[in-house]
Amino acid sequence: MAAGTTRRVFRSADHGPVRERIVTELATTKAPSANTATAAESYSDLRKDNARLRRANQEHTEHLELAIATIQRLSIDNEHLRAALDNARNITHLGPRPAQTPRH
Repeated sequence: MAAGTTRRVFRSADHGPVRERIVTELATTKAPSANTATAAESYSDLRKDNARLRRANQEHTEHLELAIATIQRLSIDNEHLRAALDNARNITHLGPRPAQTPRH
């Protein structure tokens, strides 16, 4: 035995009435019985919820894929528009027109 530990020995003569009372209580206490109808309903509800969540998950997955495709298309469009803008900036800009003198 490890140091600092003690071992108690319970004698049945000392605790006999207590032990008998506990055994009697355990014997008379009814274990909670599972109502099979309630359990079946709970299982059915669980399956319905699971099916509903799977459908919602599938729908969200489809929306996510659509959003990804849209973002990819917009990125490509943005790249093309930026390239067109850069090409448009290569246009030679004419300076301001010289001021014309009024004719009398």
